[in-house]
Amino acid sequence: MKLPGSRPDVLRTKSLSGPSPVGGAFGGTESQSIMALDDFELQAAHYNMACAHARLGNLNDVSDFMFVTFH
Repeated sequence: MKLPGSRPDVLRTKSLSGPSPVGGAFGGTESQSIMALDDFELQAAHYNMACAHARLGNLNDVSDFMFVTFH
């Protein structure tokens, strides 16, 4: 699920392949600041989706989202 959240986080990706010319370690990393969902926001999103599917009458989807909500 990709929603903006309230928890700041740093996403690091490998930017250079192969050994570094200095020291022989792997290449440097690139970082990007992102905002991620915390556990409570993720639980609330799954609960809200379960409620929306209940209103639509999709009972199979309701049980799936409720399972994810509480586990």
